[in-house]
Amino acid sequence: MSRFKAGDKVIVKENQDANELKDNGLEFGKVYTVHHTEEHLENADYHLLYTEEGSVAWLSRFELANRPYSLKKFEKDIRKFNERCGNVDCTPEMSLAEVCKNTLPQVKVILEEANELLKALEEQNEQEIVDGAVDVLVTALRLISLLGKRYDLMKAAQLVMENNHLKYTDDLLLVQSWLAGTTYEMSVAEVKGKRYYCMKDDNGKIRKYEGFPKVELNVEELKLGTEN
Repeated sequence: MSRFKAGDKVIVKENQDANELKDNGLEFGKVYTVHHTEEHLENADYHLLYTEEGSVAWLSRFELANRPYSLKKFEKDIRKFNERCGNVDCTPEMSLAEVCKNTLPQVKVILEEANELLKALEEQNEQEIVDGAVDVLVTALRLISLLGKRYDLMKAAQLVMENNHLKYTDDLLLVQSWLAGTTYEMSVAEVKGKRYYCMKDDNGKIRKYEGFPKVELNVEELKLGTEN
């Protein structure tokens, strides 16, 4: 079934071949209005989309023009921005020294943007707070493309988050035992009628309890091969 209906505003996806688009009478960035779609066989790759402007092309070439901006698109745009500005990604072939040399400047940029956001918060400058929050995201998410060809960062992220979920509990007596002998405070959150507890320090950082298991990140297993 087509994901588009008559009247939808669509644009051509960025990953399409420019010469093929020209043959279809399409342009990057131009907004088209769907007239109707036509299904062929049982494979969506063979469905056609007819525009009110008179163009006909594979339906798979298009996406909604008014689709809400997503985190996935945000990261993709960050990747494109850095590629076009000549910023080099780390690869499996690089030595650890080269990886550190390439990554260190980006970490310094992240710290610079974080300090600017800190300043905006201290000054209660609302416009700079919003701008600073986005700048921190832009510079931090750059690490996905910077290191993502060398390490499986999404697998690492999954392992870290699984470990993070051990920092809270729905057992009040258990969190009270965690708090014993610390200066941390108990935080209580109610989600869908259920209470969860964790420990936080004066800065609101969620803290680990004594004996908390360290996340197991096997770097060798997370390394991506040259074939990737």
